[in-house]
Amino acid sequence: MKSKERLGNRESISSDNNDPGPSGTNSSFTIPKPDVNSSVVYLNIYDLDPVSKVVNSVVKSIGTGVFHAGVEVYGFEYSFGYIPGGETGVMKTQPRYHPHHVYRESIPMG
Repeated sequence: MKSKERLGNRESISSDNNDPGPSGTNSSFTIPKPDVNSSVVYLNIYDLDPVSKVVNSVVKSIGTGVFHAGVEVYGFEYSFGYIPGGETGVMKTQPRYHPHHVYRESIPMG
């Protein structure tokens, strides 16, 4: 049976109670507030780190880059990433915030 545990400001859907204890910061610009009452689904795009933000800005002109993405549904964001210790890697976080990546933009998907 899977359990849910709180990890700082995010919730991990996990198969055990290991706490990887991640930390990180985002850029200082203002991130738009999510509309928790909206049924619109958003694809939230992140640069992997401040260095990749600069690289992505340069290579955007040729249609490429290195990104992380999360899907925002009813005020929660779900994403996938590697987590040591047997967890599923599926994360539930505050929308438009990630402890390791830099928020770039949100794309409405309908």
